[in-house]
Amino acid sequence: MRLRVASRDYHLPRPRAEEWFIVEWLEGDKEPLKYWLSTLPETMTLQELINVTKMRWRIERDYREPFAWYGK
Repeated sequence: MRLRVASRDYHLPRPRAEEWFIVEWLEGDKEPLKYWLSTLPETMTLQELINVTKMRWRIERDYREPFAWYGK
């Protein structure tokens, strides 16, 4: 789903661009697990959106791991 985020940017000459609203909702769960907003292009397929979103999670996790090892 694409949406335009509500904001108080009244001073902007035009509304903000639409963004992807991505929800991870696993089968059998009562409610969604995670939410993302993404500025990726509208032309991306659902599978591409999923791949890029999951890739970002792995990158962030890998970035944090060394800090956990050294207690920072």
